[in-house]
Amino acid sequence: MLNYKPKILFIIPPYLPFDEYRPKKHGQKLPTLTPPYGVLSIISYINKNNKYDNCIQILDLNDEIINNKCESEKDCRQHIYTRLAIFDPDITCISALFNTCFTHLKYICDEINQYNRYITIIIGGGLATNLYQELFKEIPEIDAICYGEGEIPFLKYLELNFKWSPAWITRDSLALNIKPQFDFIENLDEIPIIDFSYIDLKKYNGRSYIEKDLTSGKIEISIHTSRGCPYRCVYCANGTVHGKKIRKMSTDRVLETIQYYVSEYKMNILMIEDDHFLADKERSLYILHELHKFDISVEFPNGIAVFQIDDDIAKALYKAHVKILPLAIESGSNYILKNIINKPLNTKIIRRAVKVLKKYDILLHAFIIIGFPGEIDVHRKESLDLLLDIGIDWAHIFIVVPIAGSRLYEECKANGYLLSEDYNDYTVSKCNIKAPGINPKQIEDYAYYMNIIINYLENNNFKNRKYDKCLSYFKNVINHYPNNAIAHWMLFEIYSDNYSKYYNFFESMREKQIFKDIINENKFYNTLIEKLKLEGYKFGII
Repeated sequence: MLNYKPKILFIIPPYLPFDEYRPKKHGQKLPTLTPPYGVLSIISYINKNNKYDNCIQILDLNDEIINNKCESEKDCRQHIYTRLAIFDPDITCISALFNTCFTHLKYICDEINQYNRYITIIIGGGLATNLYQELFKEIPEIDAICYGEGEIPFLKYLELNFKWSPAWITRDSLALNIKPQFDFIENLDEIPIIDFSYIDLKKYNGRSYIEKDLTSGKIEISIHTSRGCPYRCVYCANGTVHGKKIRKMSTDRVLETIQYYVSEYKMNILMIEDDHFLADKERSLYILHELHKFDISVEFPNGIAVFQIDDDIAKALYKAHVKILPLAIESGSNYILKNIINKPLNTKIIRRAVKVLKKYDILLHAFIIIGFPGEIDVHRKESLDLLLDIGIDWAHIFIVVPIAGSRLYEECKANGYLLSEDYNDYTVSKCNIKAPGINPKQIEDYAYYMNIIINYLENNNFKNRKYDKCLSYFKNVINHYPNNAIAHWMLFEIYSDNYSKYYNFFESMREKQIFKDIINENKFYNTLIEKLKLEGYKFGII
């Protein structure tokens, strides 16, 4: 055990390139702050064993970008330097989750080294686990990289007076060809209830699908009741960090944690973020049954396994106050699901799950991914047709990302499919794969086209005149992206419906004029409208 307590600064690098944080002219969703759950778990774990009190701080550069208008590497360097000068840490720990963090790590480590070259620099997270050789090659300032989960390795590092255990990768261990080892916590109850006092929870309040404003008092908090997933979906790298074996909190501990969040932080939106929450049906049903006793909403921001949904689960989700449920459908093509993704799912199961969930009036969102090597036009059309047919409430269309550590990444590397080696291009809005059947520009265009058709022009609730369900979606889009011409068109259509309680002549004329102004001034929307008119969509006012 240490005789003194070092000062430790955890740094969360930007998750995306700087331009991805700024408003998009076509209305793509902007990033929101995601609580650094893994970092908070490590902090909570080491505090349980040896209280560090004021010896730990977190610098989340995503917070600086989103809330403090930090717009460039130069700005980030200034924020880093300022915190270093004020806190003067002995150890800096950088949490690198995504491919897109790679470029940011370079200047973060350089800035730390320029401030004080004796500060220990360690890296953890999914990117670090899967690209440790590249990191050591590109960033000379790094002292060590954590392999897999960090709670036990970091505690051992502190308790062994800064000696590296086998879960740490160093330049020396690499030179000796020593294979790193996972050091997992088998019983998740050993991790204390996460201490969120290290961040301002009110800032991390934008991921919920429930509409909030600054005075709404909504507080959303994440929980991971289990870790690990036995499946090997081609795009996923979670197994390289959490392993394939599912490890769980006890149900008593789950409920104790939720009660604490409600009492201590006034949480009213619970975000369940397990890799595979429904793996154990009996356990899932029990937790959901108990959740209905809390006066909170429940969400699954990462999506939920569609193949595990039956009437029992659907009913329990409804009773647990799940109002909106994202479904991890991924594709509407049986060929893609079976032969490319390797997901235990098919369209028959998808239809069955959607049917049973609709019995309980839960709003259904769909996660769809396109752009896989081996995918052709007909497969993407099958996804479009399926979502239109099953009547999803909203679709989130993503372009597949070759995440380091995934089978997809290894395939693309081996076959020369990667369009760019720049990790800034590894985002869900850019196609970074060029393979047979995959034209990057066409994939990006088709992703946006699917969004327009499914969510707007062929919106299931709109077509069935269920305006109560779709009006808020269109208003929300416009609230964030005022120049989204198609969303204004949808409002025009709703307000022009003489037989609807939403009929409003003046509002319809207002939306009509906004729509016309946008397409007259915006070449992108002007071209899009002309294309849609050729496909038979009626824009009678132009």
